[in-house]
Amino acid sequence: MKRKEKPITIGIVANVDKAGAIPFLNEIFFLAKKYPKIALVLETKTATLLKRSGNPIDRLAKACDLILVAGGDGSLLGVARAIYPQQTPILGINLGQLGFLTSVRKENLAEAFDKIVQGKMIHSPRRLLEVYLQNKNQYLGPALNDVVLVRGESSRLVRLRVVQNQTLVTEYRSDGLIISTPTGSTAYSLSAGGPIITPESNIIALTPICPHTLTNRSLLMSSEGTLLVDVLSPSSPVTVQVDGAIQARLKSSQGIRIQTGKKPILLAYLEGYDFFEILRAKLKWSGTSI
Repeated sequence: MKRKEKPITIGIVANVDKAGAIPFLNEIFFLAKKYPKIALVLETKTATLLKRSGNPIDRLAKACDLILVAGGDGSLLGVARAIYPQQTPILGINLGQLGFLTSVRKENLAEAFDKIVQGKMIHSPRRLLEVYLQNKNQYLGPALNDVVLVRGESSRLVRLRVVQNQTLVTEYRSDGLIISTPTGSTAYSLSAGGPIITPESNIIALTPICPHTLTNRSLLMSSEGTLLVDVLSPSSPVTVQVDGAIQARLKSSQGIRIQTGKKPILLAYLEGYDFFEILRAKLKWSGTSI
């Protein structure tokens, strides 16, 4: 008697605010009918779009072999933060424009299903940063992209002191500071003049925002150990953003502690994925001066 193959359970999470989300979800279910090995499970908010039953994202992560995120990079970041430290692979379907993390275009959905069924997938482990308030030891959450400290309403510069593993790094006088993972190096850090880092490197980038001292440039350093960032003398509270979401406001003599997460998040890509090809396409690298 032939043994029945275990289905591949795929969790579906869509950005419910994206135009075309409902037709795309209907397309997913229509396409899945051609693949008996695939079983689809919807996340709660996504399910409401189709008037179906769904499951909370944490339950989805525990029950599924793969989570498919339909939206943009922001949608994928939100899912990564929500399931951490679960290591269910996440595959991003790009419904937007740029998309460094969401590698599959919506018109390539059939190809994606083919490769999922055939097991032709690549899992890229991405390190996150865990962020805490120093004085309260309050957990502010994981950051897959970056942690940003930025001045408040005042136009005055802020002073930030950075210490790594009990060694003083420097003091910044600037509009703020971006602490970026390799994954986030193509986001805010890049627009502020930071370096592009290959995704699976064990380093972070410190990039000051509009530094007062011209010699303050992006600094690459090991992601191992503990990084402390203290606010020295702000004219107004300094905002702490974790992957773009405001998590705290710091006054003088307050600070945050950052350490690398114990487990990486797994981003899934189709076989043949090439990080440098993505860079060439997204950043319009032509190899010529015109």
